[in-house]
Amino acid sequence: MKKSLIFILALLLISTSLVIAQTADCSNNISFSNLQDLITNLDSLNTQLNTCPINLPGAIGSLVGNGNIETSIKLNDETTSVFYVIISNKQISGISTQSTGKVTYLVSTSEETLNSILNSQDQLASFSSAYTSDQITIKGNTFINRIKLFFSRWFVPSNKN
Repeated sequence: MKKSLIFILALLLISTSLVIAQTADCSNNISFSNLQDLITNLDSLNTQLNTCPINLPGAIGSLVGNGNIETSIKLNDETTSVFYVIISNKQISGISTQSTGKVTYLVSTSEETLNSILNSQDQLASFSSAYTSDQITIKGNTFINRIKLFFSRWFVPSNKN
């Protein structure tokens, strides 16, 4: 459960270089080497996710719920890039530069941290390390989501508990 939660949080944050098989006739090959690559290919990624959404397993789908996860990334030039990961019916169904519904969670990090995760041989460990060292923050945007996130932290290895 611990690794599943970290994995899905990493996936929601970076939509990173993971090959995610959905069914025999539906699979996504999502791969980015850096943030600029992700931003450049955002429309293509959104099309892939609209065509073949990524299923969120069991309790993770219930934890996340429906809505948008606002992802803010502080760029090296001191500006901020914001995009929204769209969750619907326990699936990641899109990604956009504009919110298409209620924002459920707020995720923030830096371009340097994200690029480090994307280029890591062990992205899960890199994400976990960045999260526990406060290089990545995840906050619930509503009272209920803050409570869900609070209780989920017991399942995430962290020095924040």
